[in-house]
Amino acid sequence: MRYKIILKTSSVNIDRVKICVDTWLKDQDYVCLTDILTGKYPEISGSEKTHYYSAEEKTVTLINLVKNTNEFHEYDWLVFIDDDAILNIKMFNFIIEFLDKNCVYGLKMHGVYPKEPTLVFPSGGAGYFISPQLIKQANPMINNNWGPEDVSVGQWIKENNLHFEDCFNIGNKKYYLKLNGWFPFENEKKITNIHYFNGIEDCLKILSAIKKPDETRQMLLSCMTHHYLRYNPFMSYVHNCFQTWDPSVDLDLNRIG
Repeated sequence: MRYKIILKTSSVNIDRVKICVDTWLKDQDYVCLTDILTGKYPEISGSEKTHYYSAEEKTVTLINLVKNTNEFHEYDWLVFIDDDAILNIKMFNFIIEFLDKNCVYGLKMHGVYPKEPTLVFPSGGAGYFISPQLIKQANPMINNNWGPEDVSVGQWIKENNLHFEDCFNIGNKKYYLKLNGWFPFENEKKITNIHYFNGIEDCLKILSAIKKPDETRQMLLSCMTHHYLRYNPFMSYVHNCFQTWDPSVDLDLNRIG
C-alpha cells in the first residue's frame, strides 16, 4: 500500500514544517499543501491567501486536483494532517491494509460548528485519511467560505453520502482509530501553571513535569496522532515514543471489541 502525506500548512508557518521534517516526516512521501510557495520543501499552492481561513480553499483545491487529474493516481491513501501534528508512522503502516478505501477515516466531531450544528466532520488537527479512488468517485468539493477546512470536508462527505468511520476491523476484532486532536501534555501544563508557551524553555519545563514516563508513553501510544505540538521538544518527545511502537505489544491499547 502506498500513501502520501498532505501536510496542511502556510508559508508563514514554515518553521513548523521544519520541525515535522526533522522528526516524523523525515524520509516520508509528503507534500506541503500551502499558499505562497517557498521552494524549501515539496509544495502545492492551494491559495494565494496566507490567513487561517484560506485553509478551506487550499483543501478544496487539493481534493479537486486529485479528482480531475492523475497526479495522485498511484497512491492508495492520502493522509491529511496539520503542520503541528504527528502521525505514528509505524502504527499507520501496520493498520493501512485493514482500511476500506470506500470510507473516510478520522476523529468524528459533532455539534461544535455553530452554522451547521448537526454536521459530523473529521477533526483537521487530528488528521483524516481518504483514498484517491474515493475522491474520484465523489462530486467535486465546493468552497463554502466557512473557513475551517475540516468542516467543509464534513459537508463534502455528507453531500456525497460517503461512509465516515473512526473504527476498523482486523478479522473479527474491532479497533478504535484513536486520533488525538488536542495537546497531549495538558496535565503537565497545568502542573507547571504555564498557560501560553513562551519558547523552548517553557516546553522543557512542561516535559520535566512528567513524573511517570511509562504511563505517559502508554498514553501517547494509545493514539495514532497528536495535535498542537508546535515546538521541537514536544514533537521530538512524541516521535521518539512512537519509534518504540510494537504491534505485538501495543495494538490492544486501541481495541474496543
